[in-house]
Amino acid sequence: MSDTAVVGPVIDANVQPHFRDNAEIRRYLPAAHKLRSIPDVEQQWYQAPGGDYRQDLYGEHYPGSDRETVSRHLFDDAGVHYAVLNPLTRGNIADYLLNSRICAAVNDWLLDQWLEPDTTNRFRGTIRVNPEDPKGAVADIERLADHPKFVQVGVPMQSREPYGKPMFEPIWEAAAAYGLPVAVHINGGNGVDYPPTFAGHAHTYPGYAAFMPLNYFVHLATLIVEGVFGRHPDLKFVFADGGYDILTPLMWRLDTFWLSMRDQTPWVDRYPSEYLPG
Repeated sequence: MSDTAVVGPVIDANVQPHFRDNAEIRRYLPAAHKLRSIPDVEQQWYQAPGGDYRQDLYGEHYPGSDRETVSRHLFDDAGVHYAVLNPLTRGNIADYLLNSRICAAVNDWLLDQWLEPDTTNRFRGTIRVNPEDPKGAVADIERLADHPKFVQVGVPMQSREPYGKPMFEPIWEAAAAYGLPVAVHINGGNGVDYPPTFAGHAHTYPGYAAFMPLNYFVHLATLIVEGVFGRHPDLKFVFADGGYDILTPLMWRLDTFWLSMRDQTPWVDRYPSEYLPG
């Protein structure tokens, strides 16, 4: 790290720990689901050129799968004080119950392999839930929220509907009740993938990477316009890798239309941009 003075701890807020291999997750699935077909970790419709990882990082297992190695790189080499682990699941699988079981298995794996054995007390975890199954998502939040090392709820960026829609509100209500922010992050290993833009699919990785952040803004805009933040004033959302560079012009546009048509959203009692942190 540089010699520049840092006030407060340095927190890496978005670390993706990896399974050692594709079979590891099965040990944490219920017996009825152990033999089900699960998308490969690296199965993605839009693959980064050259793969997700430098080829020289591959050893016996996937990069980022050894807790001691990750700990050394983060805490010793990079000077990070705390790291929030936000593991990817397997994307949006058509069988929503299987998807929920995978999310629960990821949570159990994270607790068993990373959080509980962490003698440094510097790793924190994410409760991964499936938004397509609000009842199951709330159940897993309630199951794990009291554990001191889980500090947020994680949902995929890919979604059938914008997150301001009423169907998702039980999840946000549960997160707010436990004081947990919700982290939205693009997911990997997709079984059934939704278009990266609301206008459809891109043909190339550059198009995908450039247009994908628009989804984050649509989620944010509907959370504001549908009144979710008004009903749950303590609720916080984190848009990880969310393309904040596009936020200013889009929020200006949202402010403009809200001002001229706010009779349609009387529950939004301030400029939409004022819901963002100062």
